[in-house]
Amino acid sequence: MSLLLSQREFADARRALRSGEVTAELYVWLGRLIAVTQATRALAPSPLPSGRWDDREAVAETLHAWLEESLLRGGLLRAFDRCRTPRALSRYLERALRNWLVARSRRSSGPRLLERAGLLMAAEDGFALVRDANVSGERWWGLAEWRRPALYAGSDETLVASAWALGDFALLRYPSSQRSDPVLSTSDLRRFLRGLLERVGAALSGRHLDTALRGRFAYAYAPTTVGLDEVEELAAPETTAGPVEIEDAARAALGSLSCRQLRVLRERPQDTLERLAGRLGVSRGTVDNEYRRAVMAVLEASPSDEDFAAVLEEVLRVASQGGNGDE
Repeated sequence: MSLLLSQREFADARRALRSGEVTAELYVWLGRLIAVTQATRALAPSPLPSGRWDDREAVAETLHAWLEESLLRGGLLRAFDRCRTPRALSRYLERALRNWLVARSRRSSGPRLLERAGLLMAAEDGFALVRDANVSGERWWGLAEWRRPALYAGSDETLVASAWALGDFALLRYPSSQRSDPVLSTSDLRRFLRGLLERVGAALSGRHLDTALRGRFAYAYAPTTVGLDEVEELAAPETTAGPVEIEDAARAALGSLSCRQLRVLRERPQDTLERLAGRLGVSRGTVDNEYRRAVMAVLEASPSDEDFAAVLEEVLRVASQGGNGDE
């Protein structure tokens, strides 16, 4: 199992893409890229079609969505136009995968500040629905103590300035890697909404509230993806380390792996958790943990992140010559 396309596969894939086709070798390699990137970079599961990274099917579903939403819409052509070597393509597409997952997560959820604001105002006595509508952006909200409040007719600039005039707010972050958007606590969101309404002295629509939230907490909505143009083409030789360093790193990694970890490292990308767990007589969770430990051991033994694929290939090559790694 190679973690890079061969030069022939790379050239064949480039030619096929010009005709709008994806070769079988490129398709299989993209699945391996997703599996290895997830194992070594702790990708968040929330934007995945299945919402979980617990099986081979999750990788397949992710690959299908990535192809449909990005790669077959010009992403692969841009990658092959920019990259001249299989290793450069691997680095480029790993970055593209992470950017796509971030963008997908933001499209599916976002900071949710406006949604939370609507729920809070509907549930608390201090706020009142001034004018109802089927669309949240057209609902108007005011304070419960107001009688016949006017509807805000000022500019968006004045509204955002009023939001900034409310002072500082403590930003919170989700405790897991599944979400990284800054959010407000419920108490601070309540303070923000009441303060904004009091300051403008008029009822605000959902659109106005969204404008104020985006203007005051703009970084919560801004994209955090890294531009793919920043991924530099690798010059020859393709690896930072030489063959001797790669072999030494592979031997060091092999020395830190148990027989079971080595077997899981070889077989996991090509099989399901259930079947592999059945053959080893352990649980699915054990297989998944052993795979992650094995991959991290190879990563730690590698001279650099760029050499990881070459070291892992050498580990698998040596392992294939020495038996199947049964305990």
